[in-house]
Amino acid sequence: ETLEMVKKLRQIARRILDFKSDELRKGKEKNEDDIVELLFESNRFPNTHADDRMMDDMMTIFLVIDNMAKTLASFFVEVIRHQHVYDKIAQEVRNADISSLHAMDTSLIYTEMAILECLRLHPTLMRGIRVITKETKIKEFTMHKSMIFFGQLVLHQHPDYWENPKDFIPERFSNGTGFIEPFTYLPFVAGPRVCMGKHLAMLTMKLAIVATLKNYDMRPVPGQEKDKEWDLRFTIVKPIKGHLVNLFPVKG
Repeated sequence: ETLEMVKKLRQIARRILDFKSDELRKGKEKNEDDIVELLFESNRFPNTHADDRMMDDMMTIFLVIDNMAKTLASFFVEVIRHQHVYDKIAQEVRNADISSLHAMDTSLIYTEMAILECLRLHPTLMRGIRVITKETKIKEFTMHKSMIFFGQLVLHQHPDYWENPKDFIPERFSNGTGFIEPFTYLPFVAGPRVCMGKHLAMLTMKLAIVATLKNYDMRPVPGQEKDKEWDLRFTIVKPIKGHLVNLFPVKG
């Protein structure tokens, strides 16, 4: 079943890339905000059919969108239950310069802090996997050639590395991530195998937050103000159930 779904996704990706390839061949004016056009430009194949590398890039985009949706669900569940955080984000979003993607990205400083904090408390993946290709010594430990698991969820909430680790405090990222002990904050993993879609994921989440909060106020359904639980049974972290919210159009 999984292989069949992947096959269908690759077919969709092929149609998208072929459509864009035809447009570019016919002289369509370039759009710097079109991510598919950027794929053609970065692969230097503006006048040819998409190759396997671009197909893989498209599959990465699909994966980013899926993981981003789970993180956004966790983000809104947390934010609307912390009124002071919600108010700051809503004000920032409604005053943000959205004349371009770059302007929007650099305008949402507090919003980015809240996303980073959400990814700390609720990383998309509970754990990661790496392969040790040769015997490696780290301090007094010797690791032999094998596959190892490391737990983002454990590291992100470990009291040795975080003050009040269970609390949702976006302000802890007010100075960025430079203060963090290396390899204790891994929402996108790290090193040469860092997630290639992390910048796309952050930008896409900001777009979704702007599209939502610029037009609507969001509140938890009465009686569910403290209702928030996460499903930690599998690798993917997500709210254990769908949460109902009330949306109110922003006046003016």
